[in-house]
Formats: sequence, C-alpha cells, structure tokens
Amino acid sequence: MKNNKFQRIRLRVSSAGETIRFNAVCDKGYRTLKGIFVSLPQDKSILGSTLGFRLNNVEVLDDGHEVKNLTASNSVAPNNKFFLFPEKVDASNGSIEGRYSDGSKYPLLVDNGEDTGVFDPGKVDFKNLSGYGTNPFTVVFPYDVIINIWLTND
Repeated sequence: MKNNKFQRIRLRVSSAGETIRFNAVCDKGYRTLKGIFVSLPQDKSILGSTLGFRLNNVEVLDDGHEVKNLTASNSVAPNNKFFLFPEKVDASNGSIEGRYSDGSKYPLLVDNGEDTGVFDPGKVDFKNLSGYGTNPFTVVFPYDVIINIWLTND
C-alpha cells in the first residue's frame, strides 16, 4: 500500500456569502492527516472566505480560519502548496465535518491600492479602470472549491 494519499473534497458555491456544510470520510488505510491545501479557480474569491473542519469530532481548523492561509498561487511548486500541520493529526477511519463560507458577501468589494471596502462610486470609476465596464473584482458564480487533504501512514 502507498504511504501517501491526496484526497479531494469538492464543493460548489452558487452565490455570494453562501455557507456550505460538508461531511466526508478519510480513505481507509491511512493513519495521519499531514496537510491541507484549498484550491479556488478565482483569486478574487479568496478574500474573506473561511474554512473550518473537525476530524473525528476534534477541531482541526476553527470555523473562522481564513482560506488565504491555506492556498497558494500557481507560481508555487505543487509539493510546496500544502499547509503542513506541526503535530500528527490522527485520521484513522476519520470522519470529517466542515464548513466553508464564501467571503464575497459584498460583490462590489474593491482593492484599489488605497483601501479595501464596499464600493464607493466617489472613489472608483469602474468604466475607466482597466477598460472594464463593470466591477473587475466581482466573483463569478458558481465556482468549485477543492479541499485537498494529505493523508499518510507516518
């Protein structure tokens, strides 16, 4: 049997601010949860999104854990993308319960280099910003979140 398994949990986010509760089971034959990596198709969907989960009724990540701490850009090598847990997390026949919350409750959230906040038409003219006619910072729905967990026999 292999010593490493990369298990994926896929969630579909359909609207801004949506909270998704999910359940999964760790693949049998693996004893330890080594790390986690969250993959999102749009960088703009990272801001404000949170992920929390419990493994065998033990909290691994609290519900307010920011996804930006669990993801990496495409310029990072695949074997360096995972957040590695500092201690062993028992995953034997593990039952996962989790909650993902989309952070784009305010689809007109902007980051114009001056501040981050709700769209203020007095500050930003989107028609002249990079040639867009609409807010370029809006998250497009639906999108899929892929939670990758790294299971080992270490």
